[in-house]
Amino acid sequence: MKKIKPPRLSTAFSESGKSAKRRIGEILNTKTKRLGAGLAALALVFALAVGAAIACRRTTEAPPEADALISGLLLDESGKYADAEFWAEGHVILGAEEKGGKTEYYAVTSVGGYSFMNGMFIEDSGSGAIPAVITVSGGRAEIEYPKDGSYYADSIRKMFPPRFVGAALQSDTYYDELAAQKRAQAREYLKSIGREAEVGSYRDLDPRLPDMSAEASNRLLEMQKDEELNKFPMFIGSVEYLEDGARYTYVTDWNGDENGGVITYRRLGPSGEELYRRTFEASGGNVMEIFE
Repeated sequence: MKKIKPPRLSTAFSESGKSAKRRIGEILNTKTKRLGAGLAALALVFALAVGAAIACRRTTEAPPEADALISGLLLDESGKYADAEFWAEGHVILGAEEKGGKTEYYAVTSVGGYSFMNGMFIEDSGSGAIPAVITVSGGRAEIEYPKDGSYYADSIRKMFPPRFVGAALQSDTYYDELAAQKRAQAREYLKSIGREAEVGSYRDLDPRLPDMSAEASNRLLEMQKDEELNKFPMFIGSVEYLEDGARYTYVTDWNGDENGGVITYRRLGPSGEELYRRTFEASGGNVMEIFE
């Protein structure tokens, strides 16, 4: 097993800052994740096909191929985030302009990575509602995002024509629509694999953490950097990973309270058989492994 880079969740707060509470709520699970490159590629191909089939609202006329083009660019961007079983995208085309043989599409965009957690299909990596300019020239296309932090508003004003600046600065107004597009694609993916599950975001999961002391919790976080433990959820419950084409479940169990208890990590095979188990006792600020 190898460690995978953690997600880089883009916030891109609007100039007004009104969306801060919701954006912070969407800072998803920062636990490291997993997925083989081949399976990730298949997920991207599937997402592209589904994305082209699901209607995207436009505030201006644009050729139908623009949707597929933007979908492909956004899914290529998923490599910036933690791996997930399935990637979806959402976009709203605000408008387009021809400039010296180039076509610029102005859009609000989003990507989301979905994984099974506690039996739900959860978006646990990706971005919010991010303005973007897609430039098409000579059969090539590239995507540009605004700068972060204090440069955000000024960069939008430089990137977008005046008539689209307002919409780009208030990109949060498209958040629910983008989320609906991503969830529709996630549901299509579930159908394709013959699986029924509730589709939601990490905040819908309402994860419960082990009720132990802060010292013990910090100790466990350090321990979970170990390659044998870094796939297990920090919350009490389960996550599922595809490994070499087969599905495995990683379960974290907790029996105790803030004074101490026992935490168990179990890895289950495709048929539900237990393949791996490690147990630790937390007492005060100490964590000791129990060898059975």
